Amino acid sequence: PVDTIFTGDFRDPLTGEQWGAVWVEILNATVIRNDLDYGGWTIDDGTGEIKIGTNSTAEEWEEWERPPVGSFVESIR
Repeated sequence: PVDTIFTGDFRDPLTGEQWGAVWVEILNATVIRNDLDYGGWTIDDGTGEIKIGTNSTAEEWEEWERPPVGSFVESIR
């Protein structure tokens, strides 16, 4: 099973570490930035902004379109 957490859970040093190597789900967030290096972008569900990264090579992420700033993210894992 996948735990549903808040973006702010990653930002708090007391709770963030436990999510470092597991799948989690975040609901109802907004895209804040979409211009980070290596295809990265950020989201915030109202509890703190976090970076969404990729496991892709540079060639792969250059072809992938990141969501526009202000987009609603219903669910992301």
